[in-house]
Amino acid sequence: MISRVGSAFRFTPTGGSVHISGSATACGGYDITVQDSGIGMNEQEIVQALTPFGQIENKMTATHNGTGLGLPLAKAMLELHDGRMDITSSPGSGTRIVLRFPVSRIVGGQQVAAA
Repeated sequence: MISRVGSAFRFTPTGGSVHISGSATACGGYDITVQDSGIGMNEQEIVQALTPFGQIENKMTATHNGTGLGLPLAKAMLELHDGRMDITSSPGSGTRIVLRFPVSRIVGGQQVAAA
């Protein structure tokens, strides 16, 4: 998640916004959402960004170095915990990533009350 938050700040131009929130799900799991108003990605770029060492080239990445491992590692670790990562994005409109943790991975296995 730290990687995604860093990317949200790195690829959101001055004056943009980054929002991080958490919420209980109806089934007792927990979602963490990172949403930015940054450069965004099209469907092909999302696939590329989820590929190890896959980096998207655009005017923002020319000045920001990275390995292309942040999203693939975050997704792999989440899936090892029976969770999933949902990404929605569009160029020029930002990106929204939801990390979905199942109830089985909540500390103590206790359900979190849905808000």
